[in-house]
Amino acid sequence: MKLVLRSLFGLLPLGAAFSAQAQTYINFVTCPVVRDIGAEVDVCFYADYQGETYHLSPIGLIDWGQPELKHRLLVEGEVVEDQAYCGGKRFIGRTTVLPDVDLECNDYMPFNNRIIGEQRIDKRPEHPKYRSVFEAMKTDPSVSIQPAPVSLPVESAINDEGGQVERDLVVYFAFNRDRIDGVSAGKLLDFAEAAKNGGYQVVAKSYQAETRLDSGETLAEHAGMAEQRSNKMLRILTGLGIDPQRISFDNNDGNIAGSGKHDWKNRRIELSLE
Repeated sequence: MKLVLRSLFGLLPLGAAFSAQAQTYINFVTCPVVRDIGAEVDVCFYADYQGETYHLSPIGLIDWGQPELKHRLLVEGEVVEDQAYCGGKRFIGRTTVLPDVDLECNDYMPFNNRIIGEQRIDKRPEHPKYRSVFEAMKTDPSVSIQPAPVSLPVESAINDEGGQVERDLVVYFAFNRDRIDGVSAGKLLDFAEAAKNGGYQVVAKSYQAETRLDSGETLAEHAGMAEQRSNKMLRILTGLGIDPQRISFDNNDGNIAGSGKHDWKNRRIELSLE
């Protein structure tokens, strides 16, 4: 574990060049840094990249892709210039914890009395609590933060349409993952109820894709990822009471080419009621 006292420009991905020009889209792999933002709130994660600092929790996703020390993080998103947290800009997109262990990714930034967090733990009791682990890191270098299990109450994940269920639903995924986020899980509950109550057929199309990094490198999901997601979705839908005979899947196993703009949206399952 290393104490960080300045910006970590050494965490840029291979092939990335420093640039002071603000970016609209960001796509990079980095070591997340944990920052103490006050004793009354949870710690947060950030990264310095090409002259900017970014908060590593995408807007709207509190239970998915949480950074993990000792692992690099794939960051994909569109920067929102007028929002900031953890001393960095925020973005809409996805983050994915990469599976390989990297012992260099275990840095923390102490509280500096300037970057102070909001009172978010009391407002969001379901959010993982990292602070106790963070305190242990200061005295035990073997300790590292890992994501805690999260159980979102169903009501926090229901859509914002006053309970109205749409006939079409798109579920997005992290890179090389088949896990569904909490918000999508809530919408699936409504979707499944509509399918059962209306006697609909569920038609699903599953996709996998590449991500083009800012460095020019390309990350490709492994073969069979679309089918793996389909199998996971089938188990979820049947578990919610839909007859498997009323569910059909079309798997697009070839990776959709990455462009560097919203590549994460290509990793998806499209669901329709017919």
